[in-house]
Amino acid sequence: KYFISRVKQDIFSGNSYLGFMTTSSIADSAHVFSVDGMTNLLENQIGIDGQIIMSSNEKIGYLGNLSYSPLGFFSTWIDYQYYETGLNFNHLGYLWRDDYKKLRTGIKFQNQEPWSFIRSSAIILEWESEKNFEGLNLGKTIELNYDAMLNNFWKIGGGYYRIQEHYDDRKIYSYYSLNEYGPAIKIPQISGYHLNISSDKHQVISANTSWSFATNASNGIEQGQFIEVIYRPNTSLTFSGSYDNY
Repeated sequence: KYFISRVKQDIFSGNSYLGFMTTSSIADSAHVFSVDGMTNLLENQIGIDGQIIMSSNEKIGYLGNLSYSPLGFFSTWIDYQYYETGLNFNHLGYLWRDDYKKLRTGIKFQNQEPWSFIRSSAIILEWESEKNFEGLNLGKTIELNYDAMLNNFWKIGGGYYRIQEHYDDRKIYSYYSLNEYGPAIKIPQISGYHLNISSDKHQVISANTSWSFATNASNGIEQGQFIEVIYRPNTSLTFSGSYDNY
């Protein structure tokens, strides 16, 4: 009662591809068709990839990514997702929600040359906007993250994020198979921080820990701590234990 097909062809000497996929369910007469592809240009400095999906009820979705990574200390990208109301291919796939648009863009500054006690480091700035097809603001987020590897292979990272006041149209009630949701509720502005530290993973015993803290405009507080210890007596055996508090 179910059928899946996939055809994929490499082009431009394996530097790009074009693909076609279908899924069909005789049980509920659901059919989905998609075309996807990827290409790299200018010696892999520009990357383009995406997918277009159409279901048997003539609903459409697509997603795409454009990235620019020149030889140097920075890279940038932009992502877009678009899923029409009623698009559903969960009979043989997964879509976390329809009625959704998301735009995400970012820039990364990185240094691969050792400097003092730092082996490599990176700073990432990202911005994201989400809406449904009625124009309801589902969230606008700005996030700044940093990551550094020390000469002893320890890693230190963390960041800050802010989510502006927005709405959630599926938090109270969400029944995907019946296409029933709502009502939309207002979510206050959220500001948060996080920090993570990990030791050298090449050692027999290593550990990592993370800490997060966030507040919102309604005086709500969110805190989290995570600690993990890993023991690798050889390449074929690993033991780990962790503590997580939220």
